Amino acid sequence: MADIESPIVREDLSRLQPSPEPDAPFSDVPSAVWKLFLGAWTVMFALFWLFFGTNGEARFVVAISILFGLMYFGLPMVLLRQTTPAKGSGRWKSEVQTLTGPMPIGAVLVQIILIPVAMIIGLVGFALFVL
Repeated sequence: MADIESPIVREDLSRLQPSPEPDAPFSDVPSAVWKLFLGAWTVMFALFWLFFGTNGEARFVVAISILFGLMYFGLPMVLLRQTTPAKGSGRWKSEVQTLTGPMPIGAVLVQIILIPVAMIIGLVGFALFVL
């Protein structure tokens, strides 16, 4: 019988080629953006403590919320530290690749910190109006 090479065999062999090393998670977003994000949440929790920690029961609830926040943000940070850092991580890039295409780094910054900053503004406005 003649040797007939099937296209299926060629495709299977192409999958055996080594794939390029994947980037570490979040390596395309500069570390300063994540520091701003976590800083905004820290300010918000501090304002919770300042505005609502007026008695023992309220302080207990705020402390539970703070502990929940530490777990919510701490676990991904611990898992992220277990990955190998990408080359050049932490450097400012001009754009970030998303599923719908590239985004300028300024738009990424706004989308990441918009919610916590808006919550801080709303919390301060609430405290000024009510307190």
